[in-house]
Amino acid sequence: MAQENIKAKPAKPIKSEPFVSLVVLIVLLGLVLYSVIGLVAEEQEDALFPKARGGIIDISSVDLTNSTSLPLSGNWLFYWEKLISYGQFSNITNTPALTRVPHTWIDISSENNQITKYGYATYKLNVKVAEHINQLALRVPTIGSAYRLYINEKLLAYGGEVGETPETASPSYRVGIFAFDVPASSFDIIVQVSNHDLIWGGIWEDLRIGTSTQLHTEQSRKNSLTSAMLAMFLTIAVFNLIQFSLKTVDRSPLIMTLICLGLMVREIEKTQMLAHLEIFYFDYKASILISFLTFYLCGAAIVGYIYLSFKRDYNKWIMYAILAVSAFFCLHALITSTTASSELIPYFQMLSIAYMVYVVWGLVLAVIRKRTNANLIFLGILVLFSLVINDILINLRIIDGVLLVSFGLVGLIMCQNYVTYSRFIIAGEQNKHLSIELGNRNVELEKFSKSLEELVSSRTSELSSANEQLEILAANDSLTSVLNRRGLMQYIESAKLRFDTDNTPFCLLLIDFDNFKKLNDTYGHEIGDKALVEGSQKMSATVRKQDNVGRWGGEEFLILLNNTEIAEAKEIAQGVRVVIAELVTQSIGSKVTVSIGVSQFVANETVEKSISRADEALYKAKDLGRNRVELLL
Repeated sequence: MAQENIKAKPAKPIKSEPFVSLVVLIVLLGLVLYSVIGLVAEEQEDALFPKARGGIIDISSVDLTNSTSLPLSGNWLFYWEKLISYGQFSNITNTPALTRVPHTWIDISSENNQITKYGYATYKLNVKVAEHINQLALRVPTIGSAYRLYINEKLLAYGGEVGETPETASPSYRVGIFAFDVPASSFDIIVQVSNHDLIWGGIWEDLRIGTSTQLHTEQSRKNSLTSAMLAMFLTIAVFNLIQFSLKTVDRSPLIMTLICLGLMVREIEKTQMLAHLEIFYFDYKASILISFLTFYLCGAAIVGYIYLSFKRDYNKWIMYAILAVSAFFCLHALITSTTASSELIPYFQMLSIAYMVYVVWGLVLAVIRKRTNANLIFLGILVLFSLVINDILINLRIIDGVLLVSFGLVGLIMCQNYVTYSRFIIAGEQNKHLSIELGNRNVELEKFSKSLEELVSSRTSELSSANEQLEILAANDSLTSVLNRRGLMQYIESAKLRFDTDNTPFCLLLIDFDNFKKLNDTYGHEIGDKALVEGSQKMSATVRKQDNVGRWGGEEFLILLNNTEIAEAKEIAQGVRVVIAELVTQSIGSKVTVSIGVSQFVANETVEKSISRADEALYKAKDLGRNRVELLL
């Protein structure tokens, strides 16, 4: 019966990328860009406000009740290695240094003192406001790494314990909005700071002054932006986790899930949103560990994601080295103090720039070689790395500006998410097209299958019969029709299992025809074969139904005596020996005898060992004159 060749038509190519997901990507990236522009605009707006000069800021001309809050940035008075209270400034004779706020104090130059990374100091700023202002508030950011903030002599806010030595100081971050009554149209803000834990000491971020309502409204906007980013990270993490569960071979969605979760934790710690909402305050060391570990791990995860996406464009050993270095920094952060960990941060930041150059170079190659989705990922990475370099230069105090790396990460993640989503949509369209083709093919296959059913039915019957015959041939000796070595071993292993389970005894008879070579040489192989056939038949007839006879090889036979002790096995062996000596001799017309070795399986031995003992008993029977039964206990 002729069979038709069924050839599937190739699926039509998908000519365009999913339009809806592209629109969503553009909208989301537009929102990110809008947020970045908003932050930059706020920075530019802040630049229009009065700045502190010579430790004095005059904001009396600013309507604090209607405008936004003001940053208290500019030059503050700075007293190194002095913790000065409000009433003690009149006793200070040395000219104080001026320091820029916000900034770390390591960059401060002083004629009288050598400024170091670790130590303590007092900041002072005189604030002039309009006379009708009675109440204001301060938004206090993280200050490194312990502080006390006073309005004149009144303590307004504090974080940790300020001390002159590491033993007397205790670091802690405490942020918040603190309202106070304005004591006069001119008052002092005094901040005592000690730092014995990080390489960055001092006031890092702007203190902002305004009404309590203004500051809380602004903080609510910041919290809303943070919440939106967290929601975006969580949504993308869940989406990628679903993609990974559908196709676990591709690990890139899993890595992107871990990146999103890490960025969520980092964003919560960095913005101190929970502290501002008075929900939860991070322990100081936990906060530092979160900051350092997410910095190391997210960078390594992004490198791993790019490598998995474009393996052919990178040297795997270089990528492994980058991941190993990140792992080293993570381990160092976990097992050492925050002081030691912070000392390594600048080195990792410099290494990160080298990593980024290599990653970008690989993506350039991927774009040139026209790898799938390389253009979009390259764009996302280029934007991210530009913002990373911006943040690193700000942290290294080389430039001033706004920290924007979080928005770059959001942009990259959305580009990646678009790539993943596009793959599934395209795959869905291809599946739809293939489903139509398969429907047409099913009609043809139904016709074809009907003709095959009859053929298969007849062939199945033939195969079943052939398989049964093959099983018999595989387990039986072709000459004597008794079991062969393979077939017999199955029964012996079963007997051993019964012995191990319920101690059921069994014995082995190893039988060898005496002077068989002489019989063949004298009467020919036909007589020799007849002797083996007749002998195997007499063995099978002599032993019990529960026993198994098999040809072990050549003129050797092995009999398995199930549920048998050694004494009974000897009697059965004698019966086999006598029957062969009498009946086979009579049938052949020439004397035929056998020697038999008997062994009983014992505990803690193998089947091979038991057969070996039967073989030794057989050789003993040969040595003692043949045509006899010997035991080996």
